[in-house]
Amino acid sequence: MELFMMTHTKNGEWTSEESREVYDNANNKITKRESRPYATAISDVEQNQTFQSANKETRSKSYKMHANGYLARYPTRKELLSEEYQRKVQQDASLVDAFRKLSERLEAQDAEWEEHRRQIEKMKKEREADREALKQAMSMMQAAQQRPSV
Repeated sequence: MELFMMTHTKNGEWTSEESREVYDNANNKITKRESRPYATAISDVEQNQTFQSANKETRSKSYKMHANGYLARYPTRKELLSEEYQRKVQQDASLVDAFRKLSERLEAQDAEWEEHRRQIEKMKKEREADREALKQAMSMMQAAQQRPSV
């Protein structure tokens, strides 16, 4: 990590925003891992693996592995394409899942709205029935008042 920082900073300033993001992401992962309860000290190899995964997550344009040393094995074109394909498949699956959840929410909301509409219709009918009953009662009272008493 220190080597990466030395090679990507100039006078204490990052040479690119992407480099700063890679370093910050890797540093955050390492500090999270070290702050876990019962965590042991992280070896240089584990720090390097964490750094490599952070570098991949930021989608660096360079596919070179950083700080891996002599005889580093670089990914082949097939591996890179396979990773890209797997990422796209995962992204598609998450989109399908999100769409399914959204559809379920919409169906539930539609059912709820339909139930509310039925309740409103029922209340309107009850109100109309009450209004008719009041009209009949009023007309009966008026008829009783207009009748001459014997």
